[in-house]
Amino acid sequence: MTTLRHAVLRTCSKLDGGAVNTSVVFGRPSKKEPHVRAKILGCKKDVINSQSELGKWLEDGTLQVHNELFISKSIEQAELSVNNHASNSLRDLKKVLVEFGSPNIAKPFHPGNFRSVVIGHFVSNLLASRGVDVIKMNYFGDWGKQFGILLKTLEDVNGGTLPNCDRLLSQREFLALYAAGCQRCNDDEKFEAACSEICRRLDGADASCLRLWKSIRKSSISHAISLYRQFGIEFDEIAGESDYRDAGNTILKKLRCNFEMETVRGAERILVKGEKQDAWVTVRKSDGSYLYLTRDIAAALDRIENFRPLDHMFYVVDRSQFQHFYNLFSIIKKISGDQIPTMTHLSFGRVLGMSSRNNQALDLETLLLESINLAREKLAESPFTKSQESDFDEVSKTVGISSLIVNEFNYKRTSDYKFNWEKLISFSGKSATYMHFIHARICSIFRELDIDLKSDQVRFAAEFLNDEKQPVLFGMLDVCVNISNFGHIIDESQKSLDGYIVVDYCFKLCRSLSTLYNLAPCVNEDNERLQRNRLAVFRAGILVLRRALGLVGVKPLERL
Repeated sequence: MTTLRHAVLRTCSKLDGGAVNTSVVFGRPSKKEPHVRAKILGCKKDVINSQSELGKWLEDGTLQVHNELFISKSIEQAELSVNNHASNSLRDLKKVLVEFGSPNIAKPFHPGNFRSVVIGHFVSNLLASRGVDVIKMNYFGDWGKQFGILLKTLEDVNGGTLPNCDRLLSQREFLALYAAGCQRCNDDEKFEAACSEICRRLDGADASCLRLWKSIRKSSISHAISLYRQFGIEFDEIAGESDYRDAGNTILKKLRCNFEMETVRGAERILVKGEKQDAWVTVRKSDGSYLYLTRDIAAALDRIENFRPLDHMFYVVDRSQFQHFYNLFSIIKKISGDQIPTMTHLSFGRVLGMSSRNNQALDLETLLLESINLAREKLAESPFTKSQESDFDEVSKTVGISSLIVNEFNYKRTSDYKFNWEKLISFSGKSATYMHFIHARICSIFRELDIDLKSDQVRFAAEFLNDEKQPVLFGMLDVCVNISNFGHIIDESQKSLDGYIVVDYCFKLCRSLSTLYNLAPCVNEDNERLQRNRLAVFRAGILVLRRALGLVGVKPLERL
């Protein structure tokens, strides 16, 4: 099936001598003149003819599309997959790896971890929807100084010996001990030295240290995976820094062969060429231990080898790690040459002021629980809540989780933003609650009429469109404008890899569906032909809304 957008592009391409650097955006109809205009970006005005089977070319270079054709085509293309809506080809992108989440074990899951999770999930969904083979990887920070701090604190709490693994502490207990250990490191040099000694014992494969480390690692990863699953996220690969703890010597040999190297006070460092200036980068500390950069080099080389052929590797990590990834990518390119996948640091801004509702420090688990509890409170107070008592807890959970996701994408990926509990759960504005409400409201029409949304019971009849009232026609066209622009939204999202574009689009689509709902009653409409046409537009809007929200990891509720 050819979308109207593709048909307009093809027509313009013929008129413009085969030009393909065009894009189409459909503009909202004017209330004075309910017609939709297609703006063709990049198409020369002087080649536009006055006649077209699609509509009428106007002097400003826009195409005024026939209403009947526009609505019927929009309804048809609502059935299409995301890939068939888009125009830009992804022929050069067949297989990619997306690393996201990547928390440090024994440390709290901070807001940056959450941003990484939802952004990485969106990027993976978007690329997969375009037919790309996507490998979703979570690379845990499961080695290094934090374990020295945690294990030494556990040793002190246990009377001077490392505890056995018979009873594992909860994640909250681990975090509390780690926080206490960090404070002691700041205040007590002897304690800090003892933590470094524990790290050396780990590096040296001390049996008691390794046994306890393995238990903590297993418990922590299991806990993290259970949290991710509540967001509907499953990873294809789970890896960690510890997988490469023995690769240091091998990597050091490669670096010595490819870089100028020097030793300063026992630490070894290499000279990495920069765009503005070169920089010395430490790869092994004076005590002989390796840094996480060294392990990241080993991990990248391993991925290139084991997942070949890879076209692209994405690292979804906050922008404070810019220099680390610049160094990493420069080193990999120097070691491996040009025959490597494209490597991109997909950076994002900071979340400011994220604390619990009681102004306490916030980890991901607490964030999740507080969001669900807030959703429960708001839904209980709202007159719009229609869910049955038996479903209320599950509805609250869905609203709470999806609110965190949508709130994240209310801001551009590279922007800092201030977290606000008051705006999180709202029946108005750009919130998940509003989108669930509109989706559930439209679904209720089909329930009352006993029509299955999944079936094609409702068909659009163009010949009866002229019988429709002008405000209703305007509302139908407005919904169809959003449907037809979905392909453009996918193209733009693909360029920026920013879920903000998709969520902003979902809000506009919901707003147009809400307007049409208020203008065009269906349940009490006596004219069956008008009713069927309206239902066809509602159904098309709902199908596209589901696909769009699915890209950011939200499944809209049919009952709220």
